[in-house]
Amino acid sequence: MRREVILSRAVIAANVALLALAVTLGLVNGRAFVLGDALFLLVTALAVLGISVVGGLIVQRQSRNLVGWILLGCSVGLAAQSAAFDYLSLSQDRYDLGLPLTVPVAWVDNWLMIPSLIGLVIIVPLFFPNGRLPSPRWRPVGVFAGIAITLVTLGSAFTPGPMQNVAVDNPLAIRLPHPLLEITGTIDAVSGLALFLLTAAAVVVRYRHGTPLERLQLRWFAYPATLGIVGIGFSNFVTTGFLSDVTWVGGLLCVAATPFAIGIAILRHRLLDIDLVIKRTISYGVLTIVLVGVEIGGVLLLQTVLSSITREQTYAVAATTLGVAALFQPARRRIQGWVDRRFDRSRYDAARIADGFGTRLRDRLDLDDVVDELAATARAALLPATVSVWVRHR
Repeated sequence: MRREVILSRAVIAANVALLALAVTLGLVNGRAFVLGDALFLLVTALAVLGISVVGGLIVQRQSRNLVGWILLGCSVGLAAQSAAFDYLSLSQDRYDLGLPLTVPVAWVDNWLMIPSLIGLVIIVPLFFPNGRLPSPRWRPVGVFAGIAITLVTLGSAFTPGPMQNVAVDNPLAIRLPHPLLEITGTIDAVSGLALFLLTAAAVVVRYRHGTPLERLQLRWFAYPATLGIVGIGFSNFVTTGFLSDVTWVGGLLCVAATPFAIGIAILRHRLLDIDLVIKRTISYGVLTIVLVGVEIGGVLLLQTVLSSITREQTYAVAATTLGVAALFQPARRRIQGWVDRRFDRSRYDAARIADGFGTRLRDRLDLDDVVDELAATARAALLPATVSVWVRHR
């Protein structure tokens, strides 16, 4: 058995053990019985398992692809951090920080998340999908990324003051003079922002100059990641209410689905039509917003109108629901047509031309008329210099 297969399976087994430990500690502490914490723990487990499994598959099939190795390394860090967090929560909530190795585990937990998250957010997009930088000119960016991650991690590991998740001071803190401390903090912030912008620029450059297959792979990667960022960002913007909870859960699920999208993009030669998935997402997203707006507006309007007749809200809700049900199909067709015209104009025009040709063909009985219609359709759709139709006579 190859070393890559053995190593990848060992990493997956270690992640499963760490996640099982995290779940067990969460059950003992009662955290797993709180809906929000249980959901976060479940999504974290799915994301870590997805990252490790996808990374293992990439390593086994494309051992020289750096993306697979990065995913495996990040998955170990995330699984270990999840287990450390639940261990520290149990030690602080139930045993007043009396569990053994609480301080060493807290010190590791204080910095372990940083390289794991930066690796997923920065390094994976930088080397996606073939495990190489966009061009040799981007090597300084790769070196800068390694140096920046190392410095930020060391800064978190040796920062004075209480560590995260526990009320214990960092035992390995290095105390710096106040002006130097401010300078290092500014350098960390500036380098992090610069690294993020350089990574985004690298993705744009790769997309613009890449092959059609690479562009399709990048769309597969960007689709769930973008939805996750938008969902979580919107939930933080709208901090209360059912809509905030729904967008937060949806964002987490999209983040958990991102590793599987990476696996599909790298391991499949015949990718699905991601453009169709994106268009359907936009269509049904806009449709949902429109129907929810109609539902809320209709209920409020009918309640105001019927308030003088009846105090019951059932009639307003029932009438509005029937109206929304009747509006669903017409609204879906109109919104789908608008999305097709905006985001896939060429395919929309080609479909219109083909549908028109089929409609006109039903009214043509003469062969010469059919040939003329076919030539006219080809001219309209393809804009060729010349058109000729060969007809075989028996």
